[in-house]
Amino acid sequence: MDTMPTGPYNKSSFGMKCMKFLLILINVLYLIISFLMISGATTLKVIFGEHYFELWYASTVDSLSSLWIATGCFLLALSIFGMAAAIKESTLMTNFYGLFLCLIFILQMAAAITGFTLITQADGIVRQTLQSMMYNSFSGQDTIDWIQRTFECCGNDAPSDWENLGRFYGSYTTREYDYFNDSTQAYSTLRMPKSCCQPNSNYDMNYYTCERYFTRGCHGPVNSIVSQSVMMIGSSALAVGVVQILGVVCAFMYARIIRRNKTNRDIHRWAIHESMGFDRPAFVDRTPNSETIDGEKHI
Repeated sequence: MDTMPTGPYNKSSFGMKCMKFLLILINVLYLIISFLMISGATTLKVIFGEHYFELWYASTVDSLSSLWIATGCFLLALSIFGMAAAIKESTLMTNFYGLFLCLIFILQMAAAITGFTLITQADGIVRQTLQSMMYNSFSGQDTIDWIQRTFECCGNDAPSDWENLGRFYGSYTTREYDYFNDSTQAYSTLRMPKSCCQPNSNYDMNYYTCERYFTRGCHGPVNSIVSQSVMMIGSSALAVGVVQILGVVCAFMYARIIRRNKTNRDIHRWAIHESMGFDRPAFVDRTPNSETIDGEKHI
């Protein structure tokens, strides 16, 4: 009676089951991560694209989020392919899965490097873009108005940035008579758009002046939002990259175990086939003696 061979065959079978379960688990994790990547980058596109159109495209954050969405879609498809490869125990599919995962890892690292490089440039990009918005505000200033109202800020670095632009050029000087000293005192008032005014503050449409206005510039809060968004994408890319390295290692190990296990099964089948074969005649392995030869000669 034949028995299942012990040792390497059973060990490889157990190892393959463990690696198969681990690979499926990793791909389920990839599936969740890919949905988070796509939804997160799409949300950034919608939020920034609606109100930060110029800033969004000038800071190349749009291309970074597009790369993030493409990577998420690729990872989504690959996670499904990886689960199919693990279930079918296909060496070819598993090897292709590992190679494609390496490609996604390279894309992720490109997104991370781009993001961290952009952080160092964000300060200058935001400053230049806000300045451009202010210069072009007379043709359509919805974006800069939205930024100033939302972040309760005015100008790039300060409200005085507006006094060098168009109809806001120069400061408006008012003179009030001081009855106690019998003299006239002059007060300089900055010109600015209405979006710089604080809530419930009067705005003079003739002289473009606010009764009360926001005193901080918009560069600080906007730069913080852009830097945090880019940092989030870059950090997420690094974190997912670590998990992808684990997936690549598991994929190639699983492919190796599949090959070894198939080899062991083939050897086992060959052994069973040999053991079920017909016995060879006894004389095949015996050297004929002289009597037999002589007897055959006399016949």
